[in-house]
Amino acid sequence: MLVLDVGRVKSASLVLRMVVSAVLMVLLGYVGETQHSNMLARALWGAASTAPFLYILFVLWKELNEVLMFESGRVRQLFFTLRWVLLTSWVFYPVVYALPILGIKTAALITVIQVGNSAADLLAKVGVGLLVYAVAREKTEQDRALRAQAMRPAAALQAAD
Repeated sequence: MLVLDVGRVKSASLVLRMVVSAVLMVLLGYVGETQHSNMLARALWGAASTAPFLYILFVLWKELNEVLMFESGRVRQLFFTLRWVLLTSWVFYPVVYALPILGIKTAALITVIQVGNSAADLLAKVGVGLLVYAVAREKTEQDRALRAQAMRPAAALQAAD
């Protein structure tokens, strides 16, 4: 959102809504994570933490589509990849969260969960970070090209004088 041409007011609103949603998702999920013996409470908190998660996905897929229509094909492609990497990495967490509710608690599974959480964290943070960087870099290159193009007529007029 900060790297797309959303506009200052809309960008501030989107960032605030996304940050609040992300914090709510983590906090509600954390409360459920602390429910080791009460699986109903864990399930309810997990469901509650899913609402902000779905809202974030709604914003990424629906609200930002309006803005993406005005972006270059390369920026749209990068943002498409960014959304799917984020979704892919985030989907792992609710699956792991639900395993104790389903009664799956083996020692080997705990190891798989830890390795999976690490992989999902790496993808969600490093992978998404690199894609955001790629979008920002592409936008910067496009802006430079537009400025250089705008300067050409002015330079040509000065040379003619």
